[in-house]
Parts: sequence; C-alpha cells; structure tokens
Amino acid sequence: MIISGDVANFSEAVEYEQAKQFLDELINEFKLNLSRIIMVPGNHDFNWELARDGYPLKELKAVKADLVEGQYVSISEDAVRVEDPATYPLRFQYFNDFYQLIKKEVYPVDYNHQATLHHLPELNLVIVGFNSSWRLGYYVKEPVSICPDAIANVLTTIRKNPAYAACHKFAVWHHPLNGPDEDRIKDHSFLQQLAKAGFCVCLHGHIHKAKADQYYYDVTEDGRQIRVIGAGTFGAPVKEWTPGYPLQYNLLKLSDSALTVNTRCRRELNGAWEADAIWRQGKGKDPLPRYTIELPATERPAEPEPPKKADEIPLASNASTHDHALDGDIRVYREKMASLHESLPLTGFKTKARVPLLIEEIYVPLHAALDLRVVGDACFSDAADAEEKVCRMGRSAEISIRMPLPNHRP
Repeated sequence: MIISGDVANFSEAVEYEQAKQFLDELINEFKLNLSRIIMVPGNHDFNWELARDGYPLKELKAVKADLVEGQYVSISEDAVRVEDPATYPLRFQYFNDFYQLIKKEVYPVDYNHQATLHHLPELNLVIVGFNSSWRLGYYVKEPVSICPDAIANVLTTIRKNPAYAACHKFAVWHHPLNGPDEDRIKDHSFLQQLAKAGFCVCLHGHIHKAKADQYYYDVTEDGRQIRVIGAGTFGAPVKEWTPGYPLQYNLLKLSDSALTVNTRCRRELNGAWEADAIWRQGKGKDPLPRYTIELPATERPAEPEPPKKADEIPLASNASTHDHALDGDIRVYREKMASLHESLPLTGFKTKARVPLLIEEIYVPLHAALDLRVVGDACFSDAADAEEKVCRMGRSAEISIRMPLPNHRP
C-alpha cells in the first residue's frame, strides 16, 4: 500500500486519528504486514501554525549579517521572519506521529535522511519514499523539490547493498513533475541520478487526476527511462475535485517483466468504486481502465537449495558456510506468518469490532517439562515430579515454548 502524501487536509491530530481508523481497517482486511506500507508526506501534511512558529520574528539589524537567501521573509523595513533550524522541521510533527503509529518506526526529521527505503524481496522490489514538501511552509511556497542530500544518501545505501542490485526500483513522492500550476517539481535533474541507479517507475499524488508521464535518460529505444504514474485523489473534498475527474486510485499488478496499472474511480460521493476507462488505445479503439509498463530485465537471486535433513545439518557453522539467501527466505516467512497470525478475528458481536486483537498483547509465555532421558515411555506424576527427577540428573527440565524443541523425543 503506497500513500503518496496529503493524508490530512490541515495536518491536525483529529484528521490523523480518522486516517488511522481507515488504515487499520485496510491493514486488517488485507492482512498487510507493516513492511508493505509506504508513506510520504504532502504539502497538506505540515501544520500551518507549527510552520509559522518555525519562522520567529526578528529585528532586522540584529540578524542582517546572518541572513541566508531562501531562509527568511521580510515583514517590514525593520523586521524579518527567520527560519529556525531547530523548530521549522517540527511542522510535520502530526504526520510524524501518525507515521510512527502505523509503521511502528520513526519518520526521519533530518531532511538529509527523508528517503525511506523499503526492500520487498518476495516481489524483487525496492521502493524509496521522498519528501517533496521538505522546504514548503507557511512562508515558503516554492520551489518544490527533493532534498539532494537525501537522494545521495539513499542511492549510496542501495549501491553498497548487493541484495538490491537485481531488484526493480520504484520511487514515490507527492508533487508532480509537470502540470499547469506552479506547485510542481521544476528541476528534473535528480531523475538522471535515479535513472542511472536503475529506477524505472516513480509515483506521485497532488494532482487530482490520474496521469502517466515518461522521462528518458537515453535516446535509444531500449535505453534507461522512468515511467511516472500519478495516482489521482482518493478522498479530497468535492469542491477540490478536478472538473471531469472523480475520486481515483491505482491498483498496481507487478510481474517480473511488467507492471499493469489499473485505475479505479468513484464518481458519486457515496457511490461504489469501479473501473475507470480513461486510457486511450488508439484511433477507433475503446479506452481501457488499465495500461501496462514493460519493466527492464532483472535477474532474481538464485533460489536457495532445498533444506537439508536433520542428520545432514552440521553442528557448527562459520561465516564461510552461512547461507545468506536463506536469511532472506526466513525473513519473508516471518513477515508472512506475522501478517497472517498477528491478530485474532473477533466474532459474536452485534456490531463490527474495529480494533484488532493483537496476539502479542494477550500472549502468555508457556513452558513445557520434557523427559530428556530418552528411555522408553517413562512418565511422571505431575510437572513438579518431572522437574525434580530430571533436574536430579543435572539436566534442565524446562524449555520455553517459543524456542525450538530439541531433537529429543518428549
């Protein structure tokens, strides 16, 4: 689930409370693991009061020598408002709180690190989320951009990790690259870096209609290029709908070689979602509610060997025999199991229960007493008897259920 900004309208706490209730429903309905949720802030995700507080009023003669272009606003001949580097980033505080509630991790406050990296090995995919509103505020309206240091830092991380080399690479931010209004990313040079790093798809929001653009880095037919996908608006007030365009979202279907973009719409405020046939196929052909993007060829990591039998597994291992590919499979397995079993469905209520019952909140650690002597069908009168007799042998009779059982017959 990719959310390309503007979770809120005025970036107030009550709006994010409503958004969390909605996302909780989606997460529970589709059994989404938190690693499969990507969010970036938009220009409606900073709070105007906090943004204004980040530009305190100063007497001009006291700060004139230290003024930096683009980081102050003249109020009068004698007064200016100057950006406070400590408080100005806090204008996103309500979005940051919401991000932490949903993702269970902190959204970076430092602009240089506002490039969240998401690796989905089961999809052979890397997605990076950028903040294209990082400079915007109460007194700062433009230019819209992405922090160059954030781009450099995340591309360095990707380049140094071999696990990302063969992955398809997508990026997401809020503002469009092209459009009739001034609130767009005018400097497209950063796309050169993304194209060289292997990014093939970028997604954005902001414009209240679905869009499809293309950026070419090479002029050759099979050269590096980036397809740019606009999401439309999922829930803007009716007065902000673009004439002729309903509410929209995109459903992306990914394969090894192609990405199919299915556009869905809701034409009435309280109507149902349906296919939105807006993509023209050529003269004399009906438009379709989808289009397909051919993705550059990638080579998936080699499939791990089948697991060995218990008697073939060595008792000791070292760095030279460690199976790093298996680590990825184990991580995917754990994420899958967590998404399936981290909450319990509630039944028997007259009204639908909206809060999932998390296993970790009701889990009670259990222990088991084992007969580690491996002799026949010996048994004990009760757990206390078992503990006493087995411990007398110098063994520990108790193990945690959360740990794997030893290779002995209980």
